[in-house]
Amino acid sequence: LPISQVEARLDHAHFIRVHRSHIVNLERVVGLKRDRDHGLIELAGYDPYVVPVSRSRFGGLKAQLSLHAM
Repeated sequence: LPISQVEARLDHAHFIRVHRSHIVNLERVVGLKRDRDHGLIELAGYDPYVVPVSRSRFGGLKAQLSLHAM
């Protein structure tokens, strides 16, 4: 399936597309930082995993994370 179809099937309260090829579970996010003109998000797990965040999605992700933390 194309990632856009996968994205449409997921619960937007828990999952968000952060890059053209990455969708993350907001409950697994442990860190977000800007790296030059894009961002990086760190996900919790047995082995921490870093995912790129496109600059066009960085602001929306930051807002969603602050809403999710409440």
